[in-house]
This record gives sequence, structure tokens and C-alpha cells, in this order.
Amino acid sequence: MSQPLDLDARLAEAQRLLDWLRQEEQTTGIVSAMAARLATTLRAGGRILACGNGGSMSDSMHFAEELTGRNRRERPALAAQAISDPGHLTCVANDYGYEQVFARGVEAWARSGD
Repeated sequence: MSQPLDLDARLAEAQRLLDWLRQEEQTTGIVSAMAARLATTLRAGGRILACGNGGSMSDSMHFAEELTGRNRRERPALAAQAISDPGHLTCVANDYGYEQVFARGVEAWARSGD
């Protein structure tokens, strides 16, 4: 039988990580710069393509869904898509190798400025 989840310990660890992230100037600077770049791209009519391996693919899908959906407030949908279609991933992996699945997705769906 497995040990019960220590929820308080998990929440305390999450809080420690959030506190560390807030204090890590290099990381917060990178995140702020990325957010500004995304906003600039969208304002210019560009699109956001997201990708990831394994569980990170689910994160990329969630990220794109938050942009196309409502997220925290009512606003127009933002142009975003995750490179996560199983048909695309397996077709390209079969034809070109797994290392090309995201490159081919960008080649197929991205435009200059995205």
C-alpha cells in the first residue's frame, strides 16, 4: 500500500518554488521578455505555435487553448495552436524522423513574423 499524499508538504514546496521564481531576476526577466515578444507578435497579426514532448505537449496544448479561449477575462480569441496532432506527429516521425516533427509543423503552419 502506498503512503498517503502529504498535501501540506506538497503545497509548501510549491510555495517555496514560487518564492524562488519571484526572486530570480534572470528568470523573471526572460519570462517578461517572452511575454512582450508574444504580445508584439499577436498585435502584428502573427500567430503563436507551441510544442512540447511528453507531458510538455499537454502543456503546449493548454497554453494554446488559453490564448484561443477566454482565460481570465472576456477578450477576442488570440491566434495560437499547438503542434500536437497525432497524425502529423506520427506521419512526420515515420517519414523524416522524430527530430523533424516540430520543424515540419512550423514549416507547414507558420508565416514570417509568427
